[in-house]
Amino acid sequence: MNQNKFESKSDKALYGIYLLSKEGKSPITVEDLAVKLWKLYSTEFCMKGYPDFPNVDIQKYLTKLFTNNLIKGGVIDYKITSKGSKMVEDIIKTSHDKEKRPSESDVSISRELKSEIMRILSSKVYKYYVTEKNPQFIEVDFFVFLGTSPRSLHDKRNSHFLSKINLIRKDLVAYCEANKNKDENLKNILGLWKILNKNFGDIIK
Repeated sequence: MNQNKFESKSDKALYGIYLLSKEGKSPITVEDLAVKLWKLYSTEFCMKGYPDFPNVDIQKYLTKLFTNNLIKGGVIDYKITSKGSKMVEDIIKTSHDKEKRPSESDVSISRELKSEIMRILSSKVYKYYVTEKNPQFIEVDFFVFLGTSPRSLHDKRNSHFLSKINLIRKDLVAYCEANKNKDENLKNILGLWKILNKNFGDIIK
């Protein structure tokens, strides 16, 4: 399993607790977690100056997990909550879906378009869309999807923004429409675009 799908150290710590729980480890101590994280991410969770040894100073990465009710317990026995387990499993599922690359045999696809699709699949707004049952979007999500910013829209030399919106509206939408029944990712991208464009499309008129 590719553990690189977990981005922040807090997420990686949650993943470590999740794996230890699945392995039947009980109790899960701070030392158990430190060793597990060092085995998974040796360069990130080693002692400073000593790459061959795990760093037990990891509690700062767990504060967010406690606050969000993803784990409970303490240094002598961490436990992952059902919410925490679901979050890990959702990240794994999303990552597996993301690894499905668009097929060039379906419809002619440029390198630029392929790159744009992979960018969207990696974006926070896409992850939010596929993991939340009732996502509530804001204006900035629209620009995240486009791969630009509100500032670029009002820039006098807004060629970058125009190229982005044209690529999305003309090439991306057409490609997703043509292949939505063959690839769940493309179907999701199309669904996300329709929602964002409906809610915020008037901004760029």
